[in-house]
Amino acid sequence: MLLIAGIYSGIQLLLPNRGLTGYYLYFPAAEPKTENIPFRPVKVSASGLSSGLMKKVYEGYPKKKLIKGNHDGMPLDFNWPGEAQKSYRSPFTIEWDGFLKVDGRGDYTFVLGSDDGSELFLNDKKVIDNGGLHGIVKKRRTIFLEPGFYRFHMRYFDVGGGAALSLKWKAPNAQETIVPASQFYHETAHCDGNAVDTAMPYTLQIELGSVIDEGVIVFRKNDPAIAFRNFGMLRTYYVNYWDNQRFRPPEDVPPYNIVWRGSLWIPADGKYLFHADTNGEMVLFIDSKPVMKYRAGGDSKIQVHLGKGWKPIQVNYVNTAKYAKLNLRWQKPGDSRLTNIPSRYFMPSGNRGGFGKARWWCAGGFLVASVAVSLGFALFLVLKKKRKRYFQSYAAYMQQNWPVVALIFIVILGAVLRLNHYSVIPPHGDTMDVYQEAWNGYHILHGEGPKSWEGAYFVSAYKNGDKNALQWFGDRFTIVKRYIAHPPLFSIFAGIPPTICGAKGYLDCRLTTINITPIFFSTLTILLVFSVSYKLYRSYSTSIIASLLYATVPLFVAAGRIAKGDGLLALVLISGVLCVLQYTESGKKRYIVGAGALAGISLWCKETGVCAIVIVPLLLGYKGFRKEAGIAAGMGFVIAVSYFLYCYLINPEAFSKVMSLRDTHQSAVFDMVVKYLSNFRLTLNYAHFGTGYYWWLWFVLVYSMGRRDLTVPVTVLIFLMTICALSTDIYPFGWFLMPIYPFMAVAGGLFIRDLIAKPNTAKALLILLILIAVPVKEVLPVNVYQSQWLYRYYLAIGIIPFFAVDFLRHRTTVTIAKTTCYLYLLLFIALNVYIVYSLPDLYDPLKP
Repeated sequence: MLLIAGIYSGIQLLLPNRGLTGYYLYFPAAEPKTENIPFRPVKVSASGLSSGLMKKVYEGYPKKKLIKGNHDGMPLDFNWPGEAQKSYRSPFTIEWDGFLKVDGRGDYTFVLGSDDGSELFLNDKKVIDNGGLHGIVKKRRTIFLEPGFYRFHMRYFDVGGGAALSLKWKAPNAQETIVPASQFYHETAHCDGNAVDTAMPYTLQIELGSVIDEGVIVFRKNDPAIAFRNFGMLRTYYVNYWDNQRFRPPEDVPPYNIVWRGSLWIPADGKYLFHADTNGEMVLFIDSKPVMKYRAGGDSKIQVHLGKGWKPIQVNYVNTAKYAKLNLRWQKPGDSRLTNIPSRYFMPSGNRGGFGKARWWCAGGFLVASVAVSLGFALFLVLKKKRKRYFQSYAAYMQQNWPVVALIFIVILGAVLRLNHYSVIPPHGDTMDVYQEAWNGYHILHGEGPKSWEGAYFVSAYKNGDKNALQWFGDRFTIVKRYIAHPPLFSIFAGIPPTICGAKGYLDCRLTTINITPIFFSTLTILLVFSVSYKLYRSYSTSIIASLLYATVPLFVAAGRIAKGDGLLALVLISGVLCVLQYTESGKKRYIVGAGALAGISLWCKETGVCAIVIVPLLLGYKGFRKEAGIAAGMGFVIAVSYFLYCYLINPEAFSKVMSLRDTHQSAVFDMVVKYLSNFRLTLNYAHFGTGYYWWLWFVLVYSMGRRDLTVPVTVLIFLMTICALSTDIYPFGWFLMPIYPFMAVAGGLFIRDLIAKPNTAKALLILLILIAVPVKEVLPVNVYQSQWLYRYYLAIGIIPFFAVDFLRHRTTVTIAKTTCYLYLLLFIALNVYIVYSLPDLYDPLKP
């Protein structure tokens, strides 16, 4: 544990600390809970007021471009039956700002009716919330008011159909009537449309340097750049970061409320142009000054003179829309166009820690001290009196068993990478199926039988009495009893960590506990990749490289955090293949029993695991053990059939319906093969950092077909055929490919070992053009990566040692080429580690 903690801390300190600290805030509804809360008049001079309200009309909902802004002297009462009668084209948003004059003391009942949504604010407190898409709906509220002026704000939106709004009140000892226009006033002085006023959300009023209330901070995280884009509600982040005390979600999904703080590096004195591309509202502070105050319809560009050096920066951001974005760009002096601000120009607010400039020394200290203390403690316990002799034997053991020592460090590295932000990447927004697995396992472990949420595919198979609707973090789930849509084995494992951590109910199964299960399975698979590689190719070099690939490739690391049965299937499938290889080597019958049992258990992990009943006997028959193949096939078939018996006994009514629905929704089409080979996914969304890895790994799988042992390609091809047959014809599920990732790593280790053993230009080009060039894209700035000369120099210099080998065939050139291969491998691993620690929280589903 000390060794892992030291390495993890050292790596964290060695990595560049860039970006800004993001404070993700939650503000509950401001609506008072009691009816009679006193509102105090604001101090305002009547001489500075004019009659009527200030009215602003915006395109769209949420509001976008400002159409017009003018003085409105009419009461808030209109009814437009159709598009022809409307003053503005739907959808549109209208806001009124000003003051409401109250003449007498007492209870006032406000009645707000609208089609579609509307909101009424007095003194920045929400009095009536009549939001949502609906026909004419009236809501009322009674509050106690003293005579005087009250700050007034009204919001209204229409998305189509009829448009209507009416604001009425019932004053003390009076009849209910439309609020007269004579009671509305506005300030005579011109108001800046971009100014932050009291009608704006509280988040936008947080100034640079002010203390943010800890009670409203859901979490803090380091964001590499102000390029925020979220394609779901802010619950995407809340689910991942909500702490134990506040985990139960709010009834209403809150809007985006984010404050970024840190420092911005100004490379030279001069005028800088800043541009905000957003559909929300934001305030930009630089060097303690509010540089930009942007509201929809205002000017999103500002030019400011800045001096060279680090400047404090803060960005306040609010957005009530479902799909939110904020991209802050700049144009430096001498530049001709706007560009994104690179992360290297940002420093988070939390960067000024106790380590300061000594961060590199502290990182080295963590790494060296953890290793030294761990080894010293081991030597102290083991060597005792005869330390010198034991030390010499230990050194000899290290030299003779270097693969084991290397494997230990590779497993530690793989575990550290998988644990980095393990509850965030992949994020909640990518797939909700992880909760499906954990909730099912939680109920099974607590003796309630299989129970979880069911998707649209199979929910109709269950009786209405077994269904229960649930609203959770803005998502709607249908919880079904006697759940049989997916095998239960992985669910049981996924439910264990939340149960151990004290989950009181299935909603307490959080990603911080759920994801521990797949990380454990993925880390354990590293050992099996090493073993299978060695059994196949009898090369420690191949085994070390293969396990190193599986431990560090970002595609494998991120997939190893997804709580899906496919992760357990990867472990079981490669274990079955290992049992086959062990039997062909030793002839011990227990390996046949193990292979057959694992083949059957595969179906209890995932439906696609049915392929193991074919793979295991086929590999045994291919190696000449036909009798044993029949035994393994029989065992696998019996255990697999028991899964169908389990489903029938749990829910006989739904069993036949689920099987029928599977046949309806899961159709085998040729297009699925192309999609699985070309779509770079981890879940439902694209994983663009995996593009180069996919291309190269598919190639090395084809390369492995040229070897005498076809274990890897046979396993992969049968599995690929199975998932294509069991998938829908809409899109490929990225996690379905997880069981072949270990075999991709084995084939990759073989390819790199062969390149090192016999360097040549063709193989080296494949490494340079795909395996290294594409990951480099994730590391270098865009303007550097797109440099033509950099790419030419990279190819020219990188290929020279291999040209020399092909043309000269000299011992020296071979040595140089092999050394170059090792350098490429080290660079590749370093790129992998950097990319894993820099993965974005959300993958962009809009990119092709």
